[in-house]
Amino acid sequence: MNLINPTLIRQAAAQMHPQQRGERKMDKYSAFKRRPQLLVGVGYIILILLTTFVGNSGWALEPPPEGAFDAIKRSGETASRLDFAKQLKNQKLDSFLLKRAINKEKRRALRVKRVGMPEIERIAPLEAPPPNWQGMPTKGNVKILALLIEFQDQIHTNSASSIQDNLFGNGNAARFPYESVAQYYKRASYNQLDLSSGTTLGWYKTSYNRSGVITTHTGREKLLREVLDHFNAQGHDFTQYDNNNDGAIDYFIVIWTGPDTGWSTFWWGYQTFFSDPTYRLDGKRLGKYSWQWEARPVGSNFTPIVVIHETGHALGLPDYYDYDPGTGPKGGVGGLDMMAANRGDHNCFSKWMLDWIEPTVVADGSHDLTLNATGTAKDCVIVWPNLTTEKMFSEFFVVQNRHKVGNDQTPQMPGDGMLIWHVDATLEDNGQDFKYDNSFTSHKLLRLMEADGLEEIETGTSGADSGDYYVAAKSFGPETTPSSKKYDGTDTEVTVNNFSGPGLQMKARFQVGGDVTQPAGEVPLAFGVVYSNGSKMSGTPNWSSTYNDIYKRYEIKITGENYYYLRYATNVTPAGDLRFCRTDSVGGKLLVMCYDKNGGPAPSRFAFVTYQKK
Repeated sequence: MNLINPTLIRQAAAQMHPQQRGERKMDKYSAFKRRPQLLVGVGYIILILLTTFVGNSGWALEPPPEGAFDAIKRSGETASRLDFAKQLKNQKLDSFLLKRAINKEKRRALRVKRVGMPEIERIAPLEAPPPNWQGMPTKGNVKILALLIEFQDQIHTNSASSIQDNLFGNGNAARFPYESVAQYYKRASYNQLDLSSGTTLGWYKTSYNRSGVITTHTGREKLLREVLDHFNAQGHDFTQYDNNNDGAIDYFIVIWTGPDTGWSTFWWGYQTFFSDPTYRLDGKRLGKYSWQWEARPVGSNFTPIVVIHETGHALGLPDYYDYDPGTGPKGGVGGLDMMAANRGDHNCFSKWMLDWIEPTVVADGSHDLTLNATGTAKDCVIVWPNLTTEKMFSEFFVVQNRHKVGNDQTPQMPGDGMLIWHVDATLEDNGQDFKYDNSFTSHKLLRLMEADGLEEIETGTSGADSGDYYVAAKSFGPETTPSSKKYDGTDTEVTVNNFSGPGLQMKARFQVGGDVTQPAGEVPLAFGVVYSNGSKMSGTPNWSSTYNDIYKRYEIKITGENYYYLRYATNVTPAGDLRFCRTDSVGGKLLVMCYDKNGGPAPSRFAFVTYQKK
């Protein structure tokens, strides 16, 4: 099993732009100073930390074929197969990652407070990664090495040039969207990850039969050293595969000939890492690699689907399928993902982890949003109720428009519409890892909400089907099945409804809590629209506004009121989807500051409603 690699989400906080319609904001670090209006500051803090409280690089297994678990059970090998799977995992977090994440956020906060760099370096120094840190970049031109290995009694049937094309070239268009590894990830990453410059070495033929390979981790590394030493002696330049200059070959692919021996055995498909720290190629240590067959069945054409799945692990994604059917619910995602059943695209939770998308966060209020299909667009919504510092790793919902386009344009995808995922990011008691995963635990890290309410995935009677997509006339909330309640039954007050029909664009209403236009316990006091230059456009007659160019803020004076943030509440709706605003108070005035998605001042026309708390 492989948990999400800590490198994946390091930049997630900086990329996210909280949806602001009807929300009340404070300054970015107000969570440390006072409780109200936490979303902006806490969102950054939570997501920076979430980038690191996850499993380190480890092993991951290719999904078994249908019926494999039943066959294993009948053979009496269940315990040994599960033991093999469990021995392959590496779930613990390197403490360096947490320290670095906390220090990076401290540095950001200190810079906002205009603390000098010498003092910042003293309080929150950034350290270099430890020598054994391994990670494959998720963006840019990433060079990958593929090794082809055959044996005296198991001769290859696919040419090296054909495999090269299926890995790093255009591949076979008839297999779209799995025509090649490079083309698949080009679409999945929205052209942000380029694997087309990879190299294939081989076929290398051993001097012995395949039975001469010792089927242990040590035996596998012995074979790999033999093959790599051969190509190193021929003068191959291995430095080119250290894409991030961290001293390690980030990821390489191993393809071997002969039959597999079944799920969770030595001759199966999985991703792992090279454990001998003393072995070097051109001064580079070895990092992650995937291990898979040439053809299944033997003699057939090579297809890249297994490498596509294993490369997802190399990037840091976990398996989303159930290793142990006897523990917890059966499915989680019902096979509706590349990391569950080698099907379709990566879900938008995974894409967020990989820093390929910029989710919109809804933490309170009601918001009507339009989502483009994630097969070709970066749209995704995270509904994160009660986002507070007290419980930074909690349960939330991820929503995407999963229309059959891009990598989802395949008959394997059973329908069209919005998918809602329940994520439980609760940490283990020691705070070093996610408590839940999709393979062994009592409930799932990632669970698909089945829109038809039949719960066929949870009971194991069926995988995902067309009824699991949310479309017009369907809804999701505290009283639906499945519901938006937490696993312990606590009401999150999350509702998603008003779905449009399926299409490349879909609309829905996302709501956390009650009606935000008139919060309970508050009385409407003033409202209106302010031009970007600070002048009043329309509204109640009891206020005036100006723009302070020195402090880059709007100042609103409500007649007869001494505005103070603890006694009043204001909802601000800026013009333009890429802007957000926060509120504050000074000298009896309401202050409104608007920013672009990168956090820079962005004067904007906006509407506001102010309430006086009872």
